[in-house]
Amino acid sequence: MQHSGESYDRLAWLYDAAANLYSGGQIHALKASQISELQPGGRILYAGVGGGEDAVLAANHHVALTVLDASPAMLERAAVKFRAAGAEDSIEVICSDVLEHERPAYYDVVVANFFLNIFTEPTMKIVLAHLARMVKPGGKLLIGDFSHPKGRLTARTLQRMYYSLSMFTFWLFGGTPLHPIYDYPQYFAAVDLQTRSVRQFRVNALFPVSFEAITAEKM
Repeated sequence: MQHSGESYDRLAWLYDAAANLYSGGQIHALKASQISELQPGGRILYAGVGGGEDAVLAANHHVALTVLDASPAMLERAAVKFRAAGAEDSIEVICSDVLEHERPAYYDVVVANFFLNIFTEPTMKIVLAHLARMVKPGGKLLIGDFSHPKGRLTARTLQRMYYSLSMFTFWLFGGTPLHPIYDYPQYFAAVDLQTRSVRQFRVNALFPVSFEAITAEKM
């Protein structure tokens, strides 16, 4: 599998701003909530780091940080944030397809925020398994993404409509294939992961749960 970063090169200039506007700041809140899962000195990988706003938060917690993305333009925008935070020299930056990054059982925490959803389901399962292999036994895989629809029919319908707006927009730019919202925990057993916690985020009080921060442990 080779996912080209070219489409995200085209989107790099607006990606973070559009995400925070679209989510009412909840995507940023989700990413910030994950920092409590990191321990000083831990080896951390941000896969599909994009513009790097979550990695900047992690860099302030004295971790050994690696960031990876296939889009040079995304990594350039991330590098601007790293320099502004005075953290550029302490972060390992890799421009690569994620499946070419081979460090089995190396990381204490692997983070995949709004990354697995850029793939079709068969490819997503391959990438998920690869990320899980890079987590140490007892380590964590953190996934931030759209919440799988739950609750009453109205809530499920609203969540699918909200998700479809984003998915269709990125599809138009060639950034992602069209697919339904993934229910990630259902794939965990096959890759030796177990769900430990799920934090939920709403755009506002009138919306159903829109995003989830999932913490899975490597068995």
